[in-house]
Amino acid sequence: MPKNGTIIVGAKGKIVFRDWHPDGFRLLPEDKFKDFKGPEPTIRRARNGAYREWIDACKGGPMCLSNFDYSGRLTEAVLLGNVALRVGRKFEWDGKELRAKNCPEAAQYIRRKYRAGWKLEA
Repeated sequence: MPKNGTIIVGAKGKIVFRDWHPDGFRLLPEDKFKDFKGPEPTIRRARNGAYREWIDACKGGPMCLSNFDYSGRLTEAVLLGNVALRVGRKFEWDGKELRAKNCPEAAQYIRRKYRAGWKLEA
């Protein structure tokens, strides 16, 4: 087992990974998944690393593979998972209004009240 990483526990087994590299994943129990063949990669990887790719894009090169059209939606989904864990139940998300339709207690984790004298400008 790696010194740090993530374990996802499912009904039929576990996925253990130390990083997001395809070789960093292990399926447990190993004997149950020994013949498992994962899907072919569908997302291109940055050849020279994400930081170099970002710098090149800033200098007029091609758009980053992890641009905001992709990463923004992914980040929203992950953060909403955290909100669901905190409120302890599923909820329906209204992305346009940025609110949980059927879970008013989720609002405290989605927007914050700012101290007097401070505000967020769009």
